[in-house]
Amino acid sequence: MPLTSTGIKALKSKESRYRVTDGQGLMLEVMPSGQKNGFSAIHSMVKEKLLLLVNFHHYRYQKPV
Repeated sequence: MPLTSTGIKALKSKESRYRVTDGQGLMLEVMPSGQKNGFSAIHSMVKEKLLLLVNFHHYRYQKPV
């Protein structure tokens, strides 16, 4: 599923952290505190690494003009 701004706003925190992916390497991690972090997965032949792209806790959504 694509990660849209409406979908991101609708995600609620749970007792443990969880991840939602778009199926193409982007993922959003939702923490128990409600904080949301956007990641991109980087795959190598040895292991997967995650690159933090954005912390949605400090990001404010703006209404379109």
